[in-house]
Amino acid sequence: MLESHVCKICNEAFDAPLILQEHHLVHTGKKTYSCEKCGCWFTTSSAYERHSLMHSDQLYLCKLCDKKFLEEKELNKHFLSHAEKKLDHICQNCNKAFSSKSYLTKHLKIHSAPKSHVCEGFCWLRIKYVW
Repeated sequence: MLESHVCKICNEAFDAPLILQEHHLVHTGKKTYSCEKCGCWFTTSSAYERHSLMHSDQLYLCKLCDKKFLEEKELNKHFLSHAEKKLDHICQNCNKAFSSKSYLTKHLKIHSAPKSHVCEGFCWLRIKYVW
């Protein structure tokens, strides 16, 4: 049996000490991986690698809200969430629909602010908005 390396904070076990060491960054909040394309910072290499895929041309884009997905099945699942919500907050610039005024307000900034950083899709779920 392989030796297990256990986090003393959350008791999660890992197969290698280096993986445990990187995992500890989750608890400290220290972000050591930076995306060269958009400037986002990440705690773990796996989060950074998944984010990097979002800059690929091989993405599935939601036509209602511009979120990006790596797999078509993720997009299909997401699309169902639009059917469950009333999309009555419409952007007057591009006609995209949102389920809340706060989502519309955040979206509107891409029309008014300089495009120094617009990171959509997966990042909306993983990091705080960078506005």
